[in-house]
Amino acid sequence: LMSRARALAGEIAGKPAHSVRLTKLLLRQARDMGLEGFLDLSAALQAVSHAEPAHHEAVARYIERLRR
Repeated sequence: LMSRARALAGEIAGKPAHSVRLTKLLLRQARDMGLEGFLDLSAALQAVSHAEPAHHEAVARYIERLRR
């Protein structure tokens, strides 16, 4: 179990820090809101994430892989 937990922690650590922070925020807020509020917040945070330079870089890398 510990080896799987470490592997998962490493995977999360490899993600953009900004995205991880927003995901944690969304999960914390989800405990105290209904589905509609959760979906609204999720959409808003997704828009914020899409504006991040790291997102644009990841999309560019993905498109480049598709072209190969």
